[in-house]
Parts: sequence; structure tokens; C-alpha cells
Amino acid sequence: MTDGFRLYLTQRTGENFFSVTTRAFPDRMAAYLIDSDLREKTFEILKHSDTVRFGGSTEGILREKRDLTEIREIVCQIEEFFNKRRIK
Repeated sequence: MTDGFRLYLTQRTGENFFSVTTRAFPDRMAAYLIDSDLREKTFEILKHSDTVRFGGSTEGILREKRDLTEIREIVCQIEEFFNKRRIK
């Protein structure tokens, strides 16, 4: 799920977000002037994803659905941000 999000950001910005660590993610997003609330939400999702991927945590389908919903909302907000920036 987060690989898809990293792919989206890579395609949207032209920067390789696959090589960005979870900890560095908010700073890299800040380079595009993406709002701090979005950066924090993104960091929390990626941090949880790392826990699942590397720590073997399994929280089930409900958490997965919640994360997917949050990623969709973040993508929509990022698109709004870029669209507003393009208009100005």
C-alpha cells in the first residue's frame, strides 16, 4: 500500500521517494511546501507500515482499510495543493 503512495509521489514530484527513509519523508515533502499536517499524517502511516513490514506486526483488515482511506485523503489533499499552486 505505501509502495503505491511512494510511486504516486515519485511520479507527481519527479523525486525518487522510494529511496527516502520514513524518518526523512516529512522533510522531503516539505521541500515541495506540502503542509505540515499532511506531512505528519504521511509520517504516521509510513511508520506504521514499517512496523508491519519489518516488525511483523499484524493488525488486520480494519487497520489496513483505515490506512488506505487516510492515504486516499492525503493524495486528494496533495492534488488540491498542487492544483492551487499551479493556478497562482
